[in-house]
Amino acid sequence: VSENELTREQDESAWMAEQGAVLLVRLAALMRTARTYDVSNQAFQNQMSEFMGVLRGLLEDAAEAELVVVADYFYLNGVRVKASADVLGAYHGLLADFERRHVGGLRFLNAIEEAEVERFFQIFLAAEDPAVAEHLPQAVVEAAVSNIAIVPASELDAEEVSRELENEPKHQADRRSA
Repeated sequence: VSENELTREQDESAWMAEQGAVLLVRLAALMRTARTYDVSNQAFQNQMSEFMGVLRGLLEDAAEAELVVVADYFYLNGVRVKASADVLGAYHGLLADFERRHVGGLRFLNAIEEAEVERFFQIFLAAEDPAVAEHLPQAVVEAAVSNIAIVPASELDAEEVSRELENEPKHQADRRSA
């Protein structure tokens, strides 16, 4: 690995970590707004627009963006998102939201549209109830949300995934296989 390649990988990881923090803040704001307002309300629509802007930036050159929680840390496409002071509230709030719903992560595909985001968050927020939460992945599929996938927490072995993530960020593996 040349010095230029190493520098480029470090730059990409830093960019991914930075975008991960922005995505967490936008996602938390979208969910907070969805708890108060209907998806047709302008407040929700504004938050969704902000969220989609960040997400589309991530999906510009990629087939998907995957946000997962492993051992109380968020990873975006295999890069750890640091819980800095300015994102701490969003970070911990999303950790709790994911845990309550037994969600290990969300995978966003690049064909995602706003209508799917609206349907997804209506279903996701309705899963506050543990009885509903256990059927969340199935409910998402039944609602024809095909560009947002739930990664169940049960599919993420924290020790194994942590080891894999520390060894090779996903964007590096994708580039090598291309």
